Amino acid sequence: DGQVVTLGVESVSAINITKTISDAYILPTTMTATLTNGTTKDLAVSWDKVADTTVTGTYTFVGSLTMVDGVVNLTNVTAIVILTITGGITQEQAYNQVCNKFYDCDVFVPKRSDYSDEIAIQAGDAYYLFYTEYNQDATDYLVGVDKETGVMYRRNGYMPIERIN
Repeated sequence: DGQVVTLGVESVSAINITKTISDAYILPTTMTATLTNGTTKDLAVSWDKVADTTVTGTYTFVGSLTMVDGVVNLTNVTAIVILTITGGITQEQAYNQVCNKFYDCDVFVPKRSDYSDEIAIQAGDAYYLFYTEYNQDATDYLVGVDKETGVMYRRNGYMPIERIN
């Protein structure tokens, strides 16, 4: 008889995923919704924030579903991703993390620095790396990357210790 049937979104199953610190992860662009008649439909998702795997912890992402013809979301069902980032990084991962954070720089592993003890108060058990940032002054920094969490702290002779991720 030519009637258009409109179906409602009943649910979207949450995704629980675990990644190791600094592993790549991109939130899905679509998720499968269960509709009120029991069928499923892949719908585009817009997320509230971007996934970041540089710091350990558990993070919840909430996504808004994009409706298509014949589908409505009267109960405002959302997509959920729960991302757990586990710790433990290698010196190579710490090196890559610093290189990825500061594109225009040289990074090398120092023997020892006067700043290492100061950064250790913040970073705990850490890998220490020097890098030269090629800004107008070519500034040298010591970075401590916490071995468990991947949190980075930096210091140079002219500034206090700062967390940089």
